[in-house]
Amino acid sequence: MYEVFDGFLESHKWFSGHPDDERRFFIALNKIIRNDQFDPVAMGDYMREKLKAKPDTTIDLDLHVTGLVNQAAAIKDFLMAIEPAPPAPHS
Repeated sequence: MYEVFDGFLESHKWFSGHPDDERRFFIALNKIIRNDQFDPVAMGDYMREKLKAKPDTTIDLDLHVTGLVNQAAAIKDFLMAIEPAPPAPHS
């Protein structure tokens, strides 16, 4: 599921905070955030694993990924608060 972020992570400046990069992140996030299996921490783990193969000592990888995890968690919490729960099945 988290492979939707691959294109975003392949950008050489995914961590820049540039509006274009943020937009790529949000577009990818939108594809999976409503999935019951989506977990922001697992997303972060996936990103860290994916980025290990591309070492770049000029950035604090964990700091940037943690920021994305926090954003995803806040958005998920927001959506859960405003979207109605699915109706319970009738027996």
